Amino acid sequence: MDKTGNLDRVYFKNLDVLRFLSAFLVLIHHHFQYYEGKFGSPSFIHFENNAITQSSGWLKNFFENGMIGVDMFFLISGFLITYLLFTEKERNGTIKLGNFYRRRALRILPLYFLTLALAPLICNLMNHAGPSNYSSSVFFFGNFHMASIMDWDLFPVSHLWSICVEEHFYLIWPLVIILIPKQWFPSICMALIFFSLLYRAYIFSYSPNWYRLYLDTGCRVDTLIIGSWAGYSNLYFPSQPRATKTLRIVLLFIILLLLISGLSFKWDTVFEVMFKKYIYICITGYLMHTFLFHEKPLFTIGQKNILHYLGKISYGIYMFGALTGPLFFKMYPSSGRWTNNYFVSLILYAIFIILLSIISYELFEKTYLRLKSKFEIIKTRP
Repeated sequence: MDKTGNLDRVYFKNLDVLRFLSAFLVLIHHHFQYYEGKFGSPSFIHFENNAITQSSGWLKNFFENGMIGVDMFFLISGFLITYLLFTEKERNGTIKLGNFYRRRALRILPLYFLTLALAPLICNLMNHAGPSNYSSSVFFFGNFHMASIMDWDLFPVSHLWSICVEEHFYLIWPLVIILIPKQWFPSICMALIFFSLLYRAYIFSYSPNWYRLYLDTGCRVDTLIIGSWAGYSNLYFPSQPRATKTLRIVLLFIILLLLISGLSFKWDTVFEVMFKKYIYICITGYLMHTFLFHEKPLFTIGQKNILHYLGKISYGIYMFGALTGPLFFKMYPSSGRWTNNYFVSLILYAIFIILLSIISYELFEKTYLRLKSKFEIIKTRP
């Protein structure tokens, strides 16, 4: 809540910074994939006896683990949506479902459908056939479609799977909050997390399907629920984190070690399928929480920082990063002094995607965001 005491607005300082960090982690993941597709293994990856050396394997793991940014997005979405819904319910006695769905639609759908509209053009420029049809994405079951056929069939819009998961959550979650007494909420969260955990174990044990474990809403919704539980707790039981600086540095070191030591989405055992993700999510979520609410965060970022603006365009960074990444590398020269320098290409790729996202935000998304503000019951500060 706005620390100035303004009860009409909700404001979480530096939440936009976390949004940008989430989007940037996904961006470096996509860049790594597209770079390998054009140039092969980056120059920093070395082989001995046909096996990647440990030191270069660490960097490879880190770049591939950039998809943890999606989990960060889920945590943020669950946290903020739940906080705002419960705040509205407390102040007004109910939740105006129509306004909630209008706000979500105006924030998500314009860029979502613009991405779908641009996809055939991207495919044409890439000389790629593209998906056999776009209906699964149009109707928000693209994640189930790819899981069922066990393939990223929806290039160049396969990344929309995460938006499908969020849309399923947005469809149901306000109804849950309307219908249940608030004191039941933690129990409901625990039950849903437990369901997701058992659901993954069932899939792994009876019909192993990596795509389903990664893409299925039932397998991924627990991250949104964990974020939701944090939003509920922050509203009804607010307290500043008391973790020492040393503890936070240790946790940051641990999560970095996890991200370089192996792939977060590699599941070879029942234990990994059921519990491994919670190690990443709990440490990452707690560090995010301390960054937002600790009176002495590890990193102090002023309110008028460029990172806040980049956070506002983070949705575009996520959407355009995967959509136009292949086109970027098709235009990228195959020879030249700096051409196959991985980090030069990463910088240029990031600049390209950020510029596209700025154009989209300023000339397209803002129009719908202004309309969205008309349906806000609980105002949020920009």
